[in-house]
Amino acid sequence: MPADISQFLLPVSTPDKEDDGRKFNYHMDDFFTMGASHHVCEDYTRVSQKYAGKDITDPLKKCVVVSDGCSSARDSDFGSRFMTLAALRVRACFPVNDVTPEMLVEWAKYYLVSPLDEGCLDATVMMAYPLKSGYVKVQAFGDGVVSVRRRNGSIETYAIDQGGAPSYPTYFTNPARMEALKEAGYGGRKVTVTVDGEEKAIWEWTPDELEDYPAFEFLVDPADTEVVVLMSDGVESFQDVSGLSPTPVPLAEVLPHIVGFKNLGGAFIGRRINAFEKKTCPKKKWQHYDDLGVGGLYMEEVIEEEAE
Repeated sequence: MPADISQFLLPVSTPDKEDDGRKFNYHMDDFFTMGASHHVCEDYTRVSQKYAGKDITDPLKKCVVVSDGCSSARDSDFGSRFMTLAALRVRACFPVNDVTPEMLVEWAKYYLVSPLDEGCLDATVMMAYPLKSGYVKVQAFGDGVVSVRRRNGSIETYAIDQGGAPSYPTYFTNPARMEALKEAGYGGRKVTVTVDGEEKAIWEWTPDELEDYPAFEFLVDPADTEVVVLMSDGVESFQDVSGLSPTPVPLAEVLPHIVGFKNLGGAFIGRRINAFEKKTCPKKKWQHYDDLGVGGLYMEEVIEEEAE
């Protein structure tokens, strides 16, 4: 059986919410930046804005996406963009309760033109989007980090590890590649759960279980959740370069600089990451060696004033 996430998160099988009268607006923002060891950025992020030339106003057709292209795959900088655009297009055209690897890959293929081929589509995909049920769904195909800030101020973080060989959506559409991944000793998933900086649990899925559960996915309730933040695994690549040899900076030290939002208005992700990169990192002499992509979904409760 796959890991039981219900102690902290709502499983995707959770029944629809009952209408309690509370209303929410959904604000999304994103930012990506190249790592110190790369000559081209293979991460890409984007939020739903327009489709077919028209503004997307229906929140059920919106999403925020973070994608990280495989460094060993040729042209994966294109692939991360194509997979991101595919995710946005799927949500805009088919606002269903689930996005599958097959959907992502098939829609991403529409963007392929020579000399690009399907091999460039090896990229992780992380998504967050509102559902008609009243919940917000989070899906992560591959590795990365998800932080959830609750309305009581508590921050939960879910670090997804696949041993350096993520199970990209493309593997789930190619049985031979999936089998080769498993034979090489990969294909499983481990998620480390921390709450306010304290490790609380480790969840694991075997390679066989992952074929039935391709995404690490869950629901959050806007009633008790304020922000969901999606981060590529570049957030775990920070190093302190102040000494003779670079030393890793623990994720627990990096996260407060990313998810400790003071202002959730406007470009809240871009503003936060930009300040972190330009002010905090030089002062601390930190660098992220891998590309970094961050996307956020803020659930703003609508407070209606009572008529006098």
